[in-house]
Amino acid sequence: MENAEKLSFSAASTIQQLLSFSRKGTVNMGVISIAAFLKEVIKMHRVSIPENIELQLDVRDEDLKIKGDVNQLQQVIMNLMNNARDAVEGAQSPEIKISMHAALVTAKEERTFPKLKGRKLIQITVSDNGSGIKQNHLKKVFEPFFTTKPEGKGTGLGLAMAYGAVKTHGGWIFVAPAANGIGTTVSIYLPMVEESVDHSHQKWDDRVVEGEGETILLVDDNQMVLEVSQELLEGLNYQVITARDGLEAVEIFSARGSEIDMLLLDVVMPRLGGMEALKQIRQINPNVKALFATGYNKATAVSACNEFQSERIISKPFAISELSQEIRNQLSS
Repeated sequence: MENAEKLSFSAASTIQQLLSFSRKGTVNMGVISIAAFLKEVIKMHRVSIPENIELQLDVRDEDLKIKGDVNQLQQVIMNLMNNARDAVEGAQSPEIKISMHAALVTAKEERTFPKLKGRKLIQITVSDNGSGIKQNHLKKVFEPFFTTKPEGKGTGLGLAMAYGAVKTHGGWIFVAPAANGIGTTVSIYLPMVEESVDHSHQKWDDRVVEGEGETILLVDDNQMVLEVSQELLEGLNYQVITARDGLEAVEIFSARGSEIDMLLLDVVMPRLGGMEALKQIRQINPNVKALFATGYNKATAVSACNEFQSERIISKPFAISELSQEIRNQLSS
């Protein structure tokens, strides 16, 4: 089950990176305390690093802040950790080290990146003692779909996505052989800010909140998603009624609406999508609570329909904690 969960989130991560390349991703900038951010990301991602790999975090300046998008930066760090993990496979004493500290722009860097002149920077470094990188590969590492990994191991999107995200944040990134000649070092430089932290961009809450026996109408055209989600919701102490598309959902609600406390609807479905289904259902009960789920970009999923701009929407695949909290919030509102 853990492997299945990792694979689903890995697939979702690849899709999000492709969306970033196609400029379909959404960037939400806020002021982030970078030390707290790194600690949380590493804590979350530690489970994907084998226990035999020593993972170190060296934070020298606790109060440094940047203006950035939490999701993009989290993806950057995770991509770099994944690359380092693969690189140290087979090393006798595998190590990955992540460090963060304040840095100043050198004269050479000012000439290369004139916009950073006089700016205070934060340097984040991910280094490993793995197989290293060949000199003739250095110029290609940021190209989309370029990879030195064997088939099935890499997509060639990790460093390309990291490059794009760092540029979006007004910084730069480069890859080099480690200083001692063993392994690889990836360095990221991001502009520092003096603003106060926007805590709304820094919520990593893994609490699972159980239901109180309420009934949820679950609507999805994918039978596997429907079955797994039903089991999940029942495990969270909800009663579940299922529908395979929006048309069936409307029919069920017409017959059993008084039993149903909330709708959980896929956005895109055959015959009748989630939004059109909710429109019809709200003609029956204007106050019914609803939560949309989608595998597409959340912002564009509702952009075509002004009526649902204020509705909550959750991205697939979702963590159990996230889903449980979203449902509880809807039912309590």
